[in-house]
Amino acid sequence: MEEAKQNIGKFFKDFFKKKKKFLLIAIILCTTIVLLAAMTYFITVDDGTYKEDDWSSTPYAAGEYMKGISVNSDGTIKNNTSAQDLWDKMEEGKSSVGDYLKKPEELARLMKAEMVTQYPDLRPDPDQPINWEEIIKDPDKIQGIIKFKRAKSNGQTQTMSYVNKETLYEWIELYSETGEEKYKDLALTHFTLAENEESAGSDGSNDWTSDEALKYNASDIKTDKSDAIVKAAKSTGSPGGGLCQKWVRLVYNKAGLGNKSFATAYKAFKANCVSRRKDNIPVGAAVYGTGSGSSAGHVGIYIGNGKVMDNVGTIKTQTLESWIAWQERRKTCIPGVKSGWLGWGWQSRTS
Repeated sequence: MEEAKQNIGKFFKDFFKKKKKFLLIAIILCTTIVLLAAMTYFITVDDGTYKEDDWSSTPYAAGEYMKGISVNSDGTIKNNTSAQDLWDKMEEGKSSVGDYLKKPEELARLMKAEMVTQYPDLRPDPDQPINWEEIIKDPDKIQGIIKFKRAKSNGQTQTMSYVNKETLYEWIELYSETGEEKYKDLALTHFTLAENEESAGSDGSNDWTSDEALKYNASDIKTDKSDAIVKAAKSTGSPGGGLCQKWVRLVYNKAGLGNKSFATAYKAFKANCVSRRKDNIPVGAAVYGTGSGSSAGHVGIYIGNGKVMDNVGTIKTQTLESWIAWQERRKTCIPGVKSGWLGWGWQSRTS
């Protein structure tokens, strides 16, 4: 009996000795795991920290990649930086991207997941299924998924399709001039994308011309830019009837002064008017009038010596007096505005 007690005591003594060793090993293992997890966590957090001008910073690299994205007029989205270029820059910047991903194609897939919800679906028929397999296969192909819906008068909705800016503004100009419903329907069922442009106040003020009128106390002021505008006006054909504003935009763009669009001549006047006087018009300025009975207004270009060129389906040249006179004879639909002369300004910057 005594011997049995001794054996039982010895068993428990040995058991607790082993138990202590086991607990010690378990504590060491747990501590090691926690430390390794903490080290991995801090590495991950550091990799995810935004650092300006540092290509080792994933957020910075992603932001720079996003800046390179542009939309072509045909609705395709492109990036001037390829997935391989981005990978190389990050590797060169000592980024740990290689610790997480195996190749640039994997990086491109992650970037696409970031971009897909930031761009609209620009395909001609956005209601068609997207071929994701094809898009994933090409590391530099980008596709957006945002869709715009237009509520129709019959209670149904229609998915709007992308169209380039020039075409959309042409439809708006044509509807404003002619009142034809087909142009209205086209404009209402399409959308376009444009970079942010300098906006102007609805009162006709513009921050870059706020003091300009003070400089114009005599007519026929000429500069190298005004010469370029007149030269472009004389070599730019008519884009079609009812598109006076488009013609002026094309002329200024051809003269190297930007491609700034306005829906109508009257809206251009509201945004760009420098002066309402007739005796201080510089050469090359856009001249605005109420037009031929619509609310769109009319616009031409002053070419000096008291003459104006404009687009009325063909390009005409006449005196400023006769240009104003025919508009004075037409009743205007612009609320609170007397028929005829409105003022002059610049379609886009000249200085």
